[in-house]
Amino acid sequence: MNSKETKKRIDELVRLLNEYSYWYYVKDNPKIADAEYDQLFDELLKHESEFPQFKRDDSPTVRVGAEPLKEFKGFSHDPPMLSMQKAYTIEELKTFQERINRFLNNPIEHDFEYYVEPKYDGLSCELIYKNGYLIGAGTRGNGLKGEDITENAKTIQSIPLRLKENISISIRGEILMKKDDFEKLNEENRKKNESLFANPRNAAAGSIRQLDPKITASRRLYFIAYEIENYEVKEQMTTIELLRKLNFRTSKDPLLTIGINNTFSVFNRCEMKRADFEFEIDGVVVKVNSKEYQKRLGAVSHNPRWAIALKFKARESSTQIIDVEFSIGRTGAVTPVAVLKPVEISGATITRASLHNYEIFNSFKIAKGDTVLVKRAGDVIPQVIKVLEHSGEEKIKFPDTCPACGTKLFKEPDSPIIRCINIECPTQIFEAVTHFVGKEGFDIDGLGPKQIKKFIESGIIKSIPDIFKLNEHPEIIKWDGFGERSYENLIKSIENSKHISFYHFLVSLGIRGVGGVTAKLLARYFPTLEIFLKTEKEEFANIDGIGPIAADFIHSYITNSKNIEVINNLLKVGIDITYLTISKDRELALADYSFIFTGTLETLSRSQAKKEVEERGGKVVSAVSKKVDFVVTGEKPGSKLKKAISLNLRIIDEEEFKNILKKGAKT
Repeated sequence: MNSKETKKRIDELVRLLNEYSYWYYVKDNPKIADAEYDQLFDELLKHESEFPQFKRDDSPTVRVGAEPLKEFKGFSHDPPMLSMQKAYTIEELKTFQERINRFLNNPIEHDFEYYVEPKYDGLSCELIYKNGYLIGAGTRGNGLKGEDITENAKTIQSIPLRLKENISISIRGEILMKKDDFEKLNEENRKKNESLFANPRNAAAGSIRQLDPKITASRRLYFIAYEIENYEVKEQMTTIELLRKLNFRTSKDPLLTIGINNTFSVFNRCEMKRADFEFEIDGVVVKVNSKEYQKRLGAVSHNPRWAIALKFKARESSTQIIDVEFSIGRTGAVTPVAVLKPVEISGATITRASLHNYEIFNSFKIAKGDTVLVKRAGDVIPQVIKVLEHSGEEKIKFPDTCPACGTKLFKEPDSPIIRCINIECPTQIFEAVTHFVGKEGFDIDGLGPKQIKKFIESGIIKSIPDIFKLNEHPEIIKWDGFGERSYENLIKSIENSKHISFYHFLVSLGIRGVGGVTAKLLARYFPTLEIFLKTEKEEFANIDGIGPIAADFIHSYITNSKNIEVINNLLKVGIDITYLTISKDRELALADYSFIFTGTLETLSRSQAKKEVEERGGKVVSAVSKKVDFVVTGEKPGSKLKKAISLNLRIIDEEEFKNILKKGAKT
């Protein structure tokens, strides 16, 4: 190509690649495959190297990173980037509204239109555009002056290098890292024996503050815009609309509300689905929607009067290590557990937290008295995520032998897991039996952890099949906590559990890598247990939805003679497995349908009814809403029935429910 043709091609490639980046990083909707994008990108690099005079300021090749900086320069904010006052309760939110009503001389009960957005936990940043081109970027700093991170900001794909309109404008937002990308980055650092980041915000801040922009470019950072300065808009809602028009990524979940009660309801919904967000959020931001009101309200000290941050309860906090214990799971995996000085996180008092596995535990170099950062992963499981300060005490060592049975521990090759490989280890038997009798397995009532522990200690249960021989031990009636009736109920529950679906049988075995989803795939694929047990590893790996790792775990299980012995002994005590014999179409007859139960059914327990629905691809929910397809009523229905009637939902009795199970939901 001659120079004229090359310039034209460069312009076309820049347009195409920027458009594809927008769809990928802003809209989360890729338009071409990664390989195709890379091919176009490489072509652009080639043309720009041959004709550097045609390289554009908005070329995506700018994003690979410039030369390393010696230091960050200062960056001034005009107007200042203010912080927000914080609230945690509806009472504090009401006080916020009363305060602005008094300032505006409104009636104290006057309600406003509020714009509510998720409060992303990232690094605040301002972008400066002149005639449509990005000319500067800076961190918030103290609100008046931050650090100039222009070169690093250019490497972030969701920051437009050139706007769709040739306007001069300031854009404010958060620099973030997705939770999944944060986990991957820490995993890479762990392998390199480098320090770990405490959370995604810490990782994003560390990445954007690299003096070498190429390092920033290598990490997947995002920019979510939420505010405009030095440009006239009438409402916060129209601010977001303009940002989207200019190709910025904005929050996917903003809402316009009226009044405090509605606003607090949005806050509660966000807190409930907090774990579902791809980025970390720590609350919501509530803004008076009208820009005219915002101007009149102005600011006090470092906070705007017209906005407030409604914060969730903290999900992480620091505390001290009292000791470390090592627990054994049903597969023999040894998990280090920190015993902590009590600390409150997300409204719960935490006294114990996981230290993950052998490799992570060793990287922490834990000692008694260390100050650590603890987080509730998914708002449920407490985990130690970082050592903040070492006490100087002697480092706690990972044991060489099983704490439960004394067997020498075994480390799997290419795995961070250390295991006790003694299948007669009492702790493993306890965990295996507990899993076996759980609701997703044989669902045996009256056989809880306390009873299981006692049966194992007495020698009555030495392996799983012994559960079905408890009827041979009437002496249990005389034990503390037992009696004739409780013993009879337990034996009856055990006997009833013998009739089980293939899916629940597979779950009960506790095969590594086989949870509910994988068990359903296997139950649909194999017509009998016999065929399942004779299958080669390659066939497991070829089943859609089962990868090579799970296939290896499954095959290892069914080729272990001890496991086969357990299965054979289960069949000998009369386990009756029900297989899927209906057609593929009928197999998922209840897919896309949801059910809710209220009252007591005559012939089915609640858990049995739930199993019947889920085995046919349906879903059982706990809360009544317009999305529920069937409300199944039994004897003495509760308040759910009243709400279902008010929502005009389809209400059916047990007989109709059974008919749906037989013939499908379209009956």
